[in-house]
Amino acid sequence: MKKKLLFSLMLSILCILIFGAVNASAATYGDFTYEISDGEVSITGCDTNASGELFIPDTIDGYPVTSIRNTAFAGCRNIEIVNIPSSVNTIAKTAFLYECDSLKAINVDEANEAYSSDMGVLFDKKKTRLIRFPAGCVEAVDEGMYIMPNTVTVISQEAFSNCKTVELLWIYGALKKIEMAAFMSFDTLQEIWFDGTQYNWDMVEKGICNEKLDEITVLPIVGEPKDEFNAKVGVTYYLEEILDLKGNESILENLVVSSSDTNVAVVDKEKITAIAEGTAIITAVVTRDGMVYAASVKINVTEYDSCIKEFSLELVQDDNIDLNDALGVPEEYRDNLIWISTNDNIVSVINSKVKAINPGEAIVVASLDNLNPVNFCIICKITVEKKYTDESYFEFSNGLIKKYIGFDNNVIIPTTISGTKVTSIGANAFMDCSHIIKVEIPETINRIESQAFVKCTALEKIIFSKNVTLIGDSAFDSCSNLNTVIYNGTKTDWNNIIIGNHNYEFINARRYYCCYYVTILSQNNVEISKKQYNAYDFIEISDIGNKIGYKIQLYTDKEYKNEFDMSTKITKNLTLYLKYVPTQYTYKFVDENGNLISEKTADYGTKIVAPSSPSKPATQQYTYTFTGWEGYTDGMTIEKDITFTAKYTSTINKYTYKFVDANGNVISENTVDYGTTITMPDAQPQKPATQQYSYTFAGWDGYTDGMTIENDITFTPKYTATVNKYTYTFYDENGGVIAQDCCDTIDG
Repeated sequence: MKKKLLFSLMLSILCILIFGAVNASAATYGDFTYEISDGEVSITGCDTNASGELFIPDTIDGYPVTSIRNTAFAGCRNIEIVNIPSSVNTIAKTAFLYECDSLKAINVDEANEAYSSDMGVLFDKKKTRLIRFPAGCVEAVDEGMYIMPNTVTVISQEAFSNCKTVELLWIYGALKKIEMAAFMSFDTLQEIWFDGTQYNWDMVEKGICNEKLDEITVLPIVGEPKDEFNAKVGVTYYLEEILDLKGNESILENLVVSSSDTNVAVVDKEKITAIAEGTAIITAVVTRDGMVYAASVKINVTEYDSCIKEFSLELVQDDNIDLNDALGVPEEYRDNLIWISTNDNIVSVINSKVKAINPGEAIVVASLDNLNPVNFCIICKITVEKKYTDESYFEFSNGLIKKYIGFDNNVIIPTTISGTKVTSIGANAFMDCSHIIKVEIPETINRIESQAFVKCTALEKIIFSKNVTLIGDSAFDSCSNLNTVIYNGTKTDWNNIIIGNHNYEFINARRYYCCYYVTILSQNNVEISKKQYNAYDFIEISDIGNKIGYKIQLYTDKEYKNEFDMSTKITKNLTLYLKYVPTQYTYKFVDENGNLISEKTADYGTKIVAPSSPSKPATQQYTYTFTGWEGYTDGMTIEKDITFTAKYTSTINKYTYKFVDANGNVISENTVDYGTTITMPDAQPQKPATQQYSYTFAGWDGYTDGMTIENDITFTPKYTATVNKYTYTFYDENGGVIAQDCCDTIDG
């Protein structure tokens, strides 16, 4: 600790010796002291009683403020935020160093051409050099962790000196140099995660007085490739095979996989397709319980005789084609081919369906996986050209647009018409085109002549290049809604344009110099796309490339904690991280009447799990047996909202009918299907006569002719009873008949 204090003191003395003490007679402006030299202002000091937020002016006494001297803010213990204007082009390394412990943010105007800031941290314009991390910065720190931008190659002298908010520092593999004392008095730092190999870390140049690096843990999160894998051009391989993850397939869904050379091998989720001869390093990183684990393998790709590579196609933005048809893919291969694009930002491909998205070149590969016994693959180079406004909408001669006769709201003037380069927009060419909202002028044009866009009352935005040297009188006169001018050049270039009279709307519109780049990265820092946008445009999802079954989310950080608002207008270069979030769908299982049995919402691609087999109550006529779910197959995954209906087979119920005699003895018995006609027996049952009665069969109780069976039933006979008659006779003693009569029996 004594060494650190001594070193700090020596640096302070050295700074005073080299740069001199602040001039006591220097002029003051608000909280600042300054000096003027050669027509430019340098901020030399700050009132040590100042507090809160300070704004450095862009001019003082009419002179531009261009520099901030060493120790300018030394001793300003109570300031929290310093705002730097676009005019500043020089900031000394120790400007914010000594006793600025409360400083939380250094913010730089976006129009500044020399410096930039990100969440309060000071960088050079391209963010390749981290200049100063404020001692009390909290905006850039999440739970003690600061993730350095992946563009940083140099950490400046004393950049993190006296930092009090960072415990864990994430540094990307692009870093090449840590300057002298960059981590001096960085007492809170406990650990560094380095997004590279141990060899990469050892190769970083480290200046003196960075003893902190020896006191903490430095964890390279990517190991050196221990294995090699031999692959063939045009073949798709599965990640678990290449990285030997058998038995650990569950981690695949959380892996972030990248290829060191996408011209050799392209990664798509759990599949890797080899597309050209060469070598690439495949790296897989996964975070679990706050820890980072990584694996890598070297993949050696050689040519494959069965791969057809002669194909090339030229498309225009928004074109849609089916490559199966366009390339004449044999029918026997079409259902099994795996399609992949090397740049989804230029060409997206789903199955064999291709959409041209942005200008540029991409390779589309159709292959079978390495488990397929058949050898077949196609490699096709696709060039996408920009979609310009139809040439037929322009009256044109010798490089000059004489008249626009179209009705587009957004006009993109082509670079050539009928093969001739477009160099000028003639007088009155777009006069009274009150429907036009936006015009994009190509780099080939160098003149916009008088009244070219006069009375384009709906025109809001004009985009043109620094090659335009003349804008004629009244070229944009009466363009009352013109509010934005995008100029692909510098302020100096702008000042060289000859602008005629009566172009007030054009001159007073909000002006943006050049354009901004939006870089889309994967979580492990692999560039997915980089596209130039005009200022105040919005990021278009179609520029990134859709993925079936997933929705796109963009984040400002690789940990996916801060989602980017897609309604944000682009006013600076952006680096964003892409996350494909599975779309959620609902699957339902219902009975035949549509009554819900079970319902679940799950991510796209999730295996659908059927509920237990349901039952259906039997009716008098049928018994039902469950046979499955309409549309469902075992192991299928969800790709859309879907409903499955229970299926049953019906079995007709059987019933028994009996005919029995008066004592219940079965005369006949039959078991038949529900609805069968009941047939009575041929024989009529007899009932023995009694002393009193004789019986005659009168039919079957409950039975009617032609009736059908609907349940088990028994029929008993019906009889009519007839009273028996008897004769009584009176005899004499000799047996002679005295009297005789006949009568019914009465009471037996």
